[in-house]
Amino acid sequence: MSRRIQTSLATILLGSLALGTAGLAHAGNDRARVIRSVPVVQQVAVPQQVCQDHVVSRPARTSGAGALIGGLAGGAIGNTVGDGSGRAIATAVGLVGGAVLGNHIEGRHQRHGTETVTRCHTQTRYETRTVGYDVTYRYRGRHHTTRMDHDPGRFVRIGGGHGHWEKGWR
Repeated sequence: MSRRIQTSLATILLGSLALGTAGLAHAGNDRARVIRSVPVVQQVAVPQQVCQDHVVSRPARTSGAGALIGGLAGGAIGNTVGDGSGRAIATAVGLVGGAVLGNHIEGRHQRHGTETVTRCHTQTRYETRTVGYDVTYRYRGRHHTTRMDHDPGRFVRIGGGHGHWEKGWR
């Protein structure tokens, strides 16, 4: 084979290879005009914690001294009543009654307090959120529809020349 033929074949081969590569590169940069982009919205549950302060009264706290003194006094008074088994019953009744009365008297002189208590609960509210876009575009004379996670703008880029979008162009 002559040198001239070899050079011509090499030139043709390299030119074909260059055109094929340029065609592949161009296929990845095809653009399609967006015909319509419609937001897809959904109701989404959003839980949130709601807290409120409540003022509650707190009963007076007794030390137990009033019950002890009242119980001793009631038992002593009950012990003076009757004789035999009646005296034992009167002592027991005086002991219990004196303890209750002594505790009540001590509590009456204590101040009742209040405190603020925070109570919380979870409340669910719903809000409308855009979760994607249904995009219709025209590519090589045909309409295609796809769902995208963002609004593509006026054009979408087509990858590989197969009608698949890659990402939006504005």
